[in-house]
Amino acid sequence: MAQPQLTLYIGGSCPYCARVTDYLQKNPMKIEIKDVWSDESANKEFLALTGGRTQVPCLKINDSFMHESLDIIEKLKEIQQADIQKE
Repeated sequence: MAQPQLTLYIGGSCPYCARVTDYLQKNPMKIEIKDVWSDESANKEFLALTGGRTQVPCLKINDSFMHESLDIIEKLKEIQQADIQKE
């Protein structure tokens, strides 16, 4: 199975976003991170993709979206575990 395309949409000072980015600092993986609060183009992209939903953090996995920091971390762990098992 191919590595999914991952994009994490965050808001700079959001404590729930920090929870996810702290996890990623300790467990690096290939993921694009976009701050929708400080980057206007990322904000427009995010709103267009989510139909106007503004909740962050938001993990885009290929063409689906996941909210809630603890759920996102669990999904990232699953993806990392799958990558380890492929090796």
